[in-house]
Amino acid sequence: AGEWLAAVRDNGPRWRNTLRRNYGADSSLHAERTRAVADLLKAFIKQYGPDRQTVLVRTPGRINLMGRHVDHRGGYVNVMAIGREVLLAAAPREDDVVALRNVDAKRFPPREFRIGDLLEGASWSDWIDFVNSQAVREHLAAGPGDWSHYARAPMLRLQHEARGVRLKGMDCMVTGNIPMAAGLSSSSALVVAFAEATVALNRLNVVMQDFVDLCGEGEWFVGSRGGSADHAAIRASRIGHVSRIGFFPFHLDEMVPFPPDLRVVVAYSGAKAAKSAGARDTFNQRVACYELAQLLLRRDWPAAAGAAHLRDLTPRNLGVTPADVYRALLRLPVRPTRRTLSRLLGRAHRDDLERIFATHAEMGPYDLRGVALYGLGEIERSDRFAELLRKGDWDTLSRHVRTSHDGDRVVRFDSRGVARKFVVPISDAALRSLAAADTDLAEQPGCYACSIEAIDHLVDLANRTDDVLGAQLAGAGFGGCMMVIVRACGVEPLLETLRREFYQPRGLEFAGWVCSPVAGTALLEA
Repeated sequence: AGEWLAAVRDNGPRWRNTLRRNYGADSSLHAERTRAVADLLKAFIKQYGPDRQTVLVRTPGRINLMGRHVDHRGGYVNVMAIGREVLLAAAPREDDVVALRNVDAKRFPPREFRIGDLLEGASWSDWIDFVNSQAVREHLAAGPGDWSHYARAPMLRLQHEARGVRLKGMDCMVTGNIPMAAGLSSSSALVVAFAEATVALNRLNVVMQDFVDLCGEGEWFVGSRGGSADHAAIRASRIGHVSRIGFFPFHLDEMVPFPPDLRVVVAYSGAKAAKSAGARDTFNQRVACYELAQLLLRRDWPAAAGAAHLRDLTPRNLGVTPADVYRALLRLPVRPTRRTLSRLLGRAHRDDLERIFATHAEMGPYDLRGVALYGLGEIERSDRFAELLRKGDWDTLSRHVRTSHDGDRVVRFDSRGVARKFVVPISDAALRSLAAADTDLAEQPGCYACSIEAIDHLVDLANRTDDVLGAQLAGAGFGGCMMVIVRACGVEPLLETLRREFYQPRGLEFAGWVCSPVAGTALLEA
């Protein structure tokens, strides 16, 4: 660790090359990151001494420009890593104890655990059974939202996978500047950082596809049931590019250069993205709507009988028309309850229903039509996004970005700042009308409804600003940030509009900034 600190302070050719390889040519970012790494190493040395063999890991936050809520349905994501990141210094131990320390000890108090604690006496046969177990539920309930869960999660998943190896523990020091609960993947960045350190210190041979899948499944430990898009973005991103990534199986499809005349602006709503039990239940209930819709469609729509994922139900993949899809959605009941679903699916799907219902508390009816329509539309939009970006088809790209957010919005603000509830009709009459017109699914927002009033306000202010192509929710929702794709000449007017019409009237500190695509996670070299 002491040699590391000397090398970073010396700022020699190898360190400068590392900075360029990870962050591009931004000299101000180089200087700021060098200070952060030096501060991390000084804190590590103060805690553990200067003579420990040490690895340094950086894991950035991410932005998903298109493909929200569909990675776990087999849809594409179009992602870029950003210059906000987690930094981890880790030294191996001979036992399996993990000592966690954070430069910001007030917000992230010291923690310590054994990797094997929760696995002793647990079933090793199935990861889902383990994360759903009473022991895990009691552990999470004892420290809801604790930062140590995101270190333990990937280690448990890797230990569960590498059953013939006893993973080493580590002494750790962590710092980071990704805003928490902002929809920029601060928690997933922690998961990836500790997965990288565990793989490196234990000399595990894990290819990228397996690494991404294991991180995504590892995060199920904390209670969510999302996919691995965030972990893929954090792991695979490249400087100056948007990554088009697919799933089932994971594959890095292509890297598309981010246009030099465009910028991505992120603005914080002032509301933290909720990770309470209630928010987690709502998130998991949306995922359950997907799964329940797929069960019914596979049973009742002959064309869908062999579909493994929602992405298999698009017109191109089935060889049908959009009108056929809308008519198929008519087979789904309108907002059924659990009792109705149990009756409709019967004994043949009892195990499926028990598994799906176990992920969340009962929250009332399931909007199968609205969620399925959103997912099918977003899968189409995310499939086309990279090509639109490459061709510079800004009109279509703008329309898709705005439609995508409409699928998540809860209210719409008019030019006077008055909010009205936003409703997407999913009645029989509405679906028959779409079928009659054979309307492109990419033009349909559906209803996922994971935004909040403040984010909808930011989005609507941005969308009425000159040179903005489109704005939408960043992250899974229920708070956090919005993101805007804007022409370079429109950045300052956009930021001023947000300052004047959102932050000042609400008495909030201004929180908008420009993001550039940086490299994905890396073991740093001095």
